[in-house]
Amino acid sequence: MRALVINPWIYDFAAYDLWSKPLGLFKLIHTLKRLNFEIDYIDCLDRFHPLLKKYSKPHEKEYGEGKYLTEIVEKPSIFKSIPRRFKRYGMPMAVFDELLTGLDDPDIIFINSGMTYWYPGPFEAIRRVKMRSSAPIVLGGVYALLCPDHAREKSGADVIFTSRDETTIVLTINKILKTKFEPFSVNGLEYYRDGYRLYPDLRYITLRTSKGCPYRCPYCGWYRIDSQFLREKPEEIINLIVDFTGRGVKNFAFYDDALLFEPDKHFMRIFEPISRMNLEISLQTPNGLHFEFVNKAVAKVMKRSGFVRPRLGFEDLKTKGRKISLFLKSVNNLLDAGYQPSHVYANILVGLPGQSVEDVFQTIDFVADLKIRIHLEEFGPVPGTVDFDRSGLDKESDPLLHNNTAYLLTHPVFRDRIDEIKRYVKRINRA
Repeated sequence: MRALVINPWIYDFAAYDLWSKPLGLFKLIHTLKRLNFEIDYIDCLDRFHPLLKKYSKPHEKEYGEGKYLTEIVEKPSIFKSIPRRFKRYGMPMAVFDELLTGLDDPDIIFINSGMTYWYPGPFEAIRRVKMRSSAPIVLGGVYALLCPDHAREKSGADVIFTSRDETTIVLTINKILKTKFEPFSVNGLEYYRDGYRLYPDLRYITLRTSKGCPYRCPYCGWYRIDSQFLREKPEEIINLIVDFTGRGVKNFAFYDDALLFEPDKHFMRIFEPISRMNLEISLQTPNGLHFEFVNKAVAKVMKRSGFVRPRLGFEDLKTKGRKISLFLKSVNNLLDAGYQPSHVYANILVGLPGQSVEDVFQTIDFVADLKIRIHLEEFGPVPGTVDFDRSGLDKESDPLLHNNTAYLLTHPVFRDRIDEIKRYVKRINRA
């Protein structure tokens, strides 16, 4: 049997490849491989796909991140008042259609979905695939899980996969194809190898050393996707890093929600050995680190093992309260470990419910006084979270309205000031 697996485009006002890979799809690919499916895979967000070379040279910065190919598209009517261009990010349609045309007919099709407000991407993939195949289509991913009713009504997919239980995908395949496969769990990290083998030109590795998060931050909905906090075995993470380093990969990004949580139990057991291997790799933390765990020992191991531009999840001065002294200690520990101030970043959230423009500027000024860099994170409401309920959005509203750009540009407090805030941060970072 044959399966087609698709990671579709992003439709948004802004998007950037900050070491993004569909790790959930890799578990699906691993499952299909174990079931002896022939697998065809199209990642519309693969900036280094061989067929893109005829369009332009991939934009690549020092550590593998970079800009997607883009095309300006018509804005949905709900966004007509937003003074920004709406774009499709990823491979051109002609490349996608060329790839589809060259494939054998699948027995089943799986399509991923990312952010809830990115659903035009999977919708377009479903529409174009249906023009060429009558195979049943399964839509999964974040949007499908958080907005299942909207997906069932609007997407055109035959099945909306909403289970958090990985064994359920085998049962879903059995139901659709009338097969009798025995369900199983995906254990270990082999699914990373199975997923990354499908990329002809691999410039970076994205991974998570854990699933879920021990915290329940009011703005974050990740616990609705991974409800349990579970960690991979440190020796398996080490072996995976060493394996990909041996294949020539030098850039790794960790998308854990709590990479440093109780560091002696996990982080130090992975990266203290890595720090002694002289691997000459670059490690990134785009999600932001819980700064309260950045003690002197952790900071030294981060520096020696290859973490560059560490990001601290500071978020907002007002909400940190008594933790401010811990933040200052974490910054000093990183500087003492050898980081330059310009290589340390603090993630600051803007647009939180109840937050004022003055709150944001005070937070920016506080961080700027430390001479470190600022990364501005724009709040977007995530269904099912405390801050979604505080955001003023209706639960039945179009998921496009979860878009952070649209939310801030229509926000009564921030719509007239967000560009000013961005310019201010840019000036500070350039100083």
